[in-house]
Amino acid sequence: MRLKRSVFLAVLALLPVVLAGCGGGGDDSPVAGRYQGPFTFNSPQGNQVGTIDATIDNNGTITGTAANITTGRTATLTGTLNDEGQIQTTYSFPGNIVVNASGPVGFNAAGHLVGTLPATIQGSPFGTINFELTRQ
Repeated sequence: MRLKRSVFLAVLALLPVVLAGCGGGGDDSPVAGRYQGPFTFNSPQGNQVGTIDATIDNNGTITGTAANITTGRTATLTGTLNDEGQIQTTYSFPGNIVVNASGPVGFNAAGHLVGTLPATIQGSPFGTINFELTRQ
């Protein structure tokens, strides 16, 4: 576990350098911007796939959508990302289906925002959400 944390902290320390080359820097948050990419929801009832289109503002507030291709439903995505790389997200689907996912995220070698987060549905543990988002 220490190795994973060390790798995450090393990647997090490089964020300002990596994102400065992508148009970040200045007084803006190093992670602020628009992100898009695929997600997989792994659950006991099978895997579901889709795409995320989200914006992170300078305060770490997340807004966007998550289109679940498997179910044909689109969720409103809200959440926060703090300075320590901890994300908390809520996916609100039609029919009062609410999925919450939180945990650590980071950037991979390609500069994509990645995470594997435990998820709950209606407050009960229910699988994981994996994503890899590219900054636009």
